[in-house]
Amino acid sequence: MTLASLFSHRFSVPWQCPLGTHGAGLVDSDLPRATALHAAVRGGHDHIVEWILENISDVDVDCEAYLWCLCPSAHMQFSQYRQKWQPSLCATPLHVALASGAGSTAKILMSRGAVWDREFTFTAGMTGLHMMAANGMTDLINWVVDEPTARRNALHDWPDEWGRSSLHYATFAASTRTGHFEVDMFNARNLVKSLLRLGAIANTKDRERLACNIVLERNQLRRRLDCRDRLSHNSYMAWTDRFRRGLAFMGEMWSLRPTPADYALRRGNSAVALAIEEAIEEASLIRAERA
Repeated sequence: MTLASLFSHRFSVPWQCPLGTHGAGLVDSDLPRATALHAAVRGGHDHIVEWILENISDVDVDCEAYLWCLCPSAHMQFSQYRQKWQPSLCATPLHVALASGAGSTAKILMSRGAVWDREFTFTAGMTGLHMMAANGMTDLINWVVDEPTARRNALHDWPDEWGRSSLHYATFAASTRTGHFEVDMFNARNLVKSLLRLGAIANTKDRERLACNIVLERNQLRRRLDCRDRLSHNSYMAWTDRFRRGLAFMGEMWSLRPTPADYALRRGNSAVALAIEEAIEEASLIRAERA
């Protein structure tokens, strides 16, 4: 076994759900499997993560691990993740870092090309950006905005297969649900502002803007095909396949879903809802002044 294949191999690991929700009763054949890179990320060993990425040729920064869950990430509150029997949840090292709120590790991975704004075949449309929003990682989102090496696409915020984009996921950020209104509003405003800096759409009923984004993305995918400039193979295949299966359907799912502000209200997060509404009003005033 070569050094590269050793670091790409998925070993059985003693993975436990930190909340004790997932994995109970699973048999040995369902034991989680992960690579050395996943283990280094999970352990918070940034120096080891950097060493692997710098010294092991052909290591896949977006390699898959087969886990039971990504707890304590707040996005695990979605209904599709609540079942206890879940031996097939897959995750990249970046997903593992974001699940534990390890911003420094996430920066290392994204600087090395880890995909954060596109889905994989195993994520049902969820992206790393969705996880950042759900976990209230405002500082990391702002870092992505200001770090050119982390961005390889013109558009970053896309809905999952249920029509939820990053501002929908922001509803679950614990920092906006402390029960102290002033604290919640401060954190919600900063989180919403950071997502809007990345191009998040606050009014998902704006079909014209949704259609424009879809056309822009389709053109970018065509350019990637022409110059053979690909993301990770898995992410590239998942994303292009989704576009081929239904551009119009993606727009419909997005617009039919409650707007992020309405979604936040329905989920009991008035701070995020108000912050989004404030942002929409501010944008309207700016447009009126320019007109």
